Amino acid sequence: MNDMRMKLRRRSTGFTLVEVMVSLALVLLVLLAVNTIFRTTADTVGAGQALSGALRNQKALGTNLALDILGNSEDTGSGIAIPAEAPYILISSQRVSAFMNRQDELSDPDWASAADKDLRIRTIGGTATPVAIYNTRNHRVDQLSFFSKGSFTRQTADNGLVAPFVSPEAMIWYGHLDVYDGAGSETDAGSYPDPGDYPAAGNPNPDNFYASDWRLGRMAILMKDPVDAGGAVDHDGMILDANGLNQTHFYHKWVTPTALTVAGEELSPLSFSSAIGPPIDLNVTMPQSRYDLAGVSMVNYRARMKQVMTDMPLYEWWNNAVGGTHGRRFWCNPLVSGMGMNNSASMARTVGQLGRGSTQFMVEFAGDFVTQNPVDGKMTAATSDGILDFVVQDPTGVRIHSIRWYGFPRDVNGDGIITGSAATDADKAASVDVFPVRDFANGTQAFEKVVPVSTGADYVAAVGGLNPTDRYVCGWNPTQFDIAPNAPRPWMIRILATFTDRNGRLVDGLTQQYVFNLDRP
Repeated sequence: MNDMRMKLRRRSTGFTLVEVMVSLALVLLVLLAVNTIFRTTADTVGAGQALSGALRNQKALGTNLALDILGNSEDTGSGIAIPAEAPYILISSQRVSAFMNRQDELSDPDWASAADKDLRIRTIGGTATPVAIYNTRNHRVDQLSFFSKGSFTRQTADNGLVAPFVSPEAMIWYGHLDVYDGAGSETDAGSYPDPGDYPAAGNPNPDNFYASDWRLGRMAILMKDPVDAGGAVDHDGMILDANGLNQTHFYHKWVTPTALTVAGEELSPLSFSSAIGPPIDLNVTMPQSRYDLAGVSMVNYRARMKQVMTDMPLYEWWNNAVGGTHGRRFWCNPLVSGMGMNNSASMARTVGQLGRGSTQFMVEFAGDFVTQNPVDGKMTAATSDGILDFVVQDPTGVRIHSIRWYGFPRDVNGDGIITGSAATDADKAASVDVFPVRDFANGTQAFEKVVPVSTGADYVAAVGGLNPTDRYVCGWNPTQFDIAPNAPRPWMIRILATFTDRNGRLVDGLTQQYVFNLDRP
């Protein structure tokens, strides 16, 4: 009897198989819940960090734009130089296709074998993105160049520490940078691919192929006339810092406008082919981002521009100006380490970057370029009338005039249509989209240096729409304003910039719009 009881006791101790399985299931559920909580928290923190990074980049961009355009010193000026002082204002717009990141590229592993790589990259889920619609595969990489007044300090050095040097004038450039590929020579142009360039043998382009890696840059080239020992302006003279030391600068090599020996010499020392000197060293030119000082003042450079344009009216100055149609950009090497930290040349190429992950950079403008009917907004004459060009909203009801913006074609209201040059005057007047002045004025204007080849009624259309290689370049130079003081010019500048996270934590990125008023005639 006792033995029977002992056996029963032994059998009643411990857990049954069913109980163990239930317990394991409960533990797994708890672990799953904890894992979900941690993963959600990590994703939330990661997204917050990505957003913070994008916000920092936008703040850096907005702050610099405001200082450059609106001015940063009450004593030295009010920002962007008005046409009476400025040598030129230049806006160059274009687009490129690119994957956002490595994960995005892996979704189409065979893209490199496609005959039309641009079209293949723009194709998402079997549907090709129109050239004029910008998204995660189709990107704007505009450039903006102008002259500013303020208080500008040097950010590069000859050898060693940055010199104590301040100038009240500078040429300012904004745009995407050519980033060092980490493989070739740091002084070789082939080692700095453009944004979206396809990787090639010897040029892997690890940091400038994916759009989420692109770096938006700002370069300020300080301006000052060199002087001789007596203090008189001398192009072969010196530019001294606060300690009396001569500063290496881009040499003002002026040649006779009709004697073209080197492309862009007429625009020296502020062309992309400008070299340092004297003596001239052609191995160090402006796009290398090595130096940020030009040997000329704004007033003298403007006089030089005017002389060149008077002697050679057909000279295409915008092709050699910084930010023009040549496609060249400033260099950037963010990979400086080791001995490079003590190398002034290497360190100089780090100062131009404003932020990483710049997937869109668009520059648009508004102004008085045509005369319009105040009721329906139609263009009545391709001449200025003293009124900011506008769009009439609700013309049959309470009429509201909103600002008309011009630039590289862009779909503003998301209807999948961008009014083109062949559209009716009524459609153009009613459109809120961005398009070239040519389309609204029914003719290319003097400041429109390069216009889209497309001449259809809709830039989004498969036939007659925007071409992949189209550009829109607008440049205003001093001869226009001297001949006609009230010549059409920008009254306002609008910049749209998008920054994203290279790990894909910001799906659409963070886009902000910056609008600045310029001095009006």
